[in-house]
Amino acid sequence: MVGPNSVEAPSILLVSPSQPIVLSARAASRLARERRQLVKSLEQELSSLRVAVDADRGARWPSSRELGAWQKTATARLKALLGWPLVGGTPARVKSQWWQIGRDKDGDIRLGRFGVTGGYAAFTLLFLPRAQRPVPLVIAQHGGLGLVEMISGLGRSTTNYSDIVARLRRRDCAVLVPQLPMWNTSAEPACSLEKLDARLQLLGGSSPALQTLTLRRALDAALELPELRDTTVGLAGLSYGGCFGLYAAALDTRIKAVLSSCYFNDRHAYPLPPAVAAGAARSFLDAELGALICPRPLWLEVGDKDELFSPAGARVEAAKLRRLYHDVGEAGRFRLKVFPGTHEFNRADAGLDFLLRALHPKR
Repeated sequence: MVGPNSVEAPSILLVSPSQPIVLSARAASRLARERRQLVKSLEQELSSLRVAVDADRGARWPSSRELGAWQKTATARLKALLGWPLVGGTPARVKSQWWQIGRDKDGDIRLGRFGVTGGYAAFTLLFLPRAQRPVPLVIAQHGGLGLVEMISGLGRSTTNYSDIVARLRRRDCAVLVPQLPMWNTSAEPACSLEKLDARLQLLGGSSPALQTLTLRRALDAALELPELRDTTVGLAGLSYGGCFGLYAAALDTRIKAVLSSCYFNDRHAYPLPPAVAAGAARSFLDAELGALICPRPLWLEVGDKDELFSPAGARVEAAKLRRLYHDVGEAGRFRLKVFPGTHEFNRADAGLDFLLRALHPKR
């Protein structure tokens, strides 16, 4: 009889040191059983922890009456959670510069360089319409494998961006297209979002902090231009662009309306490291970012055949926001649209209609 502290009879056959150790079937089965036990017990422990942190976060979910006060404290907590460079960054040493690089039937195309923090400088495209009257400015934000040329259709197909910049320009909008430090290796030098995020985490920062500040500084530079001094600002982003667009709008009330495509979801189901900071589940997942935007207009969409994200989690998280918008008396300012499509901007115009109704100045 083998007790709990007993040693079983050896079932490993030892051979010469230069040869692999041969396991008996009994030993191999035992190791496989231990691996299953390890995974099962770890999953149980993580599930228990998730229940605890979800309860902690849920206890902080704002009621309609306390939404304003919650947003004030939550904004500071979110910045602290995300870290550098939202917290601890230094003033930018690079001044904004603009160059006209093209013109077509819809207006001018400009390239801008702007400072973000310290010596770090990024760049953006800006499409200005020919109209002289005040026009809305929409930030069109590319995703994790994106380039400004791709989302804008400059010299290449827009692929899953579905001609979003051209569609906005045809609607008489100014369009700001910041290049965030994340793109695929088809452009040199490579700038991998996953590798960058690991380096930022080591230094006490996060990808959302850096990407969000880069986006906000692009907006600062654009709003300094005389043509955009009296504009209203919206944002439309795909995938990681929709992710960092939510962060940017949560922290910057200059962004008056948001269209986030193919990102919003149950973050436990899709725990993408570059999209969150350590400990985020205790305070801020996707629905909480939406609560920081409320009651500003917010359109969320996901494709029913999205190969990366199932609509199921989006529906669950969106239900929280739908109730919050309803309770503050602004139910018409929130939408979740599951559209027929894959991981792409919706080719139908309902989301753009929603966004631009919120932005067009009264005439």
